[in-house]
Formats: sequence, C-alpha cells, structure tokens
Amino acid sequence: MRYYDEVVVVAAAEAQDEYTGNTKQDWDAATRATLPATVQPAGTQELTDQRQVTITSWTVHCPPAQIAATARIEWGGALHEVSGEVGLFKRRGVPHHCEFTIVRIGS
Repeated sequence: MRYYDEVVVVAAAEAQDEYTGNTKQDWDAATRATLPATVQPAGTQELTDQRQVTITSWTVHCPPAQIAATARIEWGGALHEVSGEVGLFKRRGVPHHCEFTIVRIGS
C-alpha cells in the first residue's frame, strides 16, 4: 500500500483526577507521532435541528500502529477526532495496515 500523506497522531497521557482519583486524559502531556498515511473523503453530513452544523469525515489508511479510539489526528491543517475503533488488517496473519475514520465538526 502506498501512502501519499502524513498524519500526526496525538495521544493523551493518563493522569489522575485530583478530586475524584479517577483516571482522566491529560492533553497537555499528550504524545505526538507522525505516520505516513493515505486520507480519502468519506462523507459530509449537515445537521440543522437546533443550529447549522457540518460533520465531515475521512477514511485514513496507515501502516500498523497503536492508535486509540480516543486519539486525535492532525491532518490538512486541522485537528480531527477518531470516530469508532481503529481496524487492524492482516495478510496471511501478519499485520498489514490500519484503517479508521476521522471527523471534523464545523459550524
């Protein structure tokens, strides 16, 4: 598979909430990793119930990597969120590539 783009995976560090003791995401201490990728349009949806909102999504293909469903992705000059789980595809039992959807919500 050929990769024509690059994405930056931004993964939050885990921290303990000082008030409840629960684990929370610490975006100030997030790690960043640049991956080769191919990004293709997946769709656009407009919601007009209470306000005008546009949700745009893309499908990302990249080499096998550990990408959490809670990660954020920097691509095309914007910050996106991973939508759903990241799929790891194998060929003959060997990890071949990951595929996942990213979304950006704009008004």
